[in-house]
Amino acid sequence: MKFPAYLLIVFGLFLNAAAFADEDPALAKAKTIINGTCVSCHGIDGVSIAEQWPSLAGQKAAYLEKQMLTFRDRNGNRDYQVMMNMVGGLDDATIKALAKYYSSLPQP
Repeated sequence: MKFPAYLLIVFGLFLNAAAFADEDPALAKAKTIINGTCVSCHGIDGVSIAEQWPSLAGQKAAYLEKQMLTFRDRNGNRDYQVMMNMVGGLDDATIKALAKYYSSLPQP
């Protein structure tokens, strides 16, 4: 008896959905932001595409979080309008998730 191909597809979609069902909402939002915004300067997998922008992969989460909060809150010596705009509307949980994600990647 042959197994219908469409059942394999449905089963595969079910497994994929189950794998992401427990994902932290802040992490899911962070991944959307990364794929839509961050990669344009900081590169795929946090490895910068140009020298003027830092690679984020493997940086300490606390450092990344502090830098993003400084840009967002405009309360320090970080005066780069592009980054201020990028993180300006992010909440603390999303910033923490972004920092955690990038810190989990291997350094270039």
